[in-house]
Amino acid sequence: MESVSLKAISRFFDLANAQLNLSIAKINYSNSDTLYKIAQGRYNIGTIAENDLLQMQLSLLNASTALNEAEVDLELQRSRLRSFLGYNEKMNFELVLPDSIPGLQLEVQKVMELAQNNNPDVISRQRRLLQAQRDVAQAKGERGRNINLYASYGLTHAAASKIPTVYEDPFQNEQQLQIGFQIPIIDWGQGRGRVKMAESQKELVDVQLSLEQTDFEQSIFLQVMQFNLQDDQVDIASRAEAIAQSRYDVTKQRFLIGKIDVLNLNDALKEKDNSKRAYFDALRNYWNYFYFVRQLTLYDFVQDKPLVQDFDLIVK
Repeated sequence: MESVSLKAISRFFDLANAQLNLSIAKINYSNSDTLYKIAQGRYNIGTIAENDLLQMQLSLLNASTALNEAEVDLELQRSRLRSFLGYNEKMNFELVLPDSIPGLQLEVQKVMELAQNNNPDVISRQRRLLQAQRDVAQAKGERGRNINLYASYGLTHAAASKIPTVYEDPFQNEQQLQIGFQIPIIDWGQGRGRVKMAESQKELVDVQLSLEQTDFEQSIFLQVMQFNLQDDQVDIASRAEAIAQSRYDVTKQRFLIGKIDVLNLNDALKEKDNSKRAYFDALRNYWNYFYFVRQLTLYDFVQDKPLVQDFDLIVK
């Protein structure tokens, strides 16, 4: 189920990102169109150079291209989310990003213990170890002399010269019973070889499991550290977005009164757009790390309870 949750998070933020890009593209196109018209008027009266006018025209064309691409991508991401949720094409979505995040700080040791107890990969590694140990024990048990006992029982009926005799009781004719056993005198070292092979295989499994466990623990440590950083990252990105938006608004007004050139305006525009996307990426990373840790531990850290449920209780 948690893998489905991660896929849902991915589809959600893919569409939310497409919505954000379209919103940015619409605003930029509107601003570029307005600024280009103003630049034309200022060029006609000789207050700006032709180079600045051409730069504004180029910005308008780029904004138009970005708007068209954003509209296409939005429909694509809507279609993917509809398909994932099983809705038909009539269903439409307008997603709203969460404006707050739970203030969680996870403890590495607690997450490690939960993962060791709940993660199916850990259980799989334990099963592989038990299987390797069983193979060694089985090989050692079969190393000694094995006695194979067998028995067979059959009926025979002599060929009859007349058809009616075919239907006579077979037990009146002949019965056969064979009982035998086999005892290997020497196996030419095959038993010892099987034991050595099983022990070598177990040693290989031990090494593999040790490496996998180390990678697993390192992955948990890094994921927890990354998650704990995201709270600050979201806060920093949110403040940076507000500052970049204010800077763009001020820069735009200064451009309108001829205090700065178009290059400074474009630089402020890029900073504004980049900061919006950086805030979006910080939110996306936060929830990706959150649900990935949930998948590792099968534990809901917001509700502070395990995700594993007793099937009998669910049925009742």
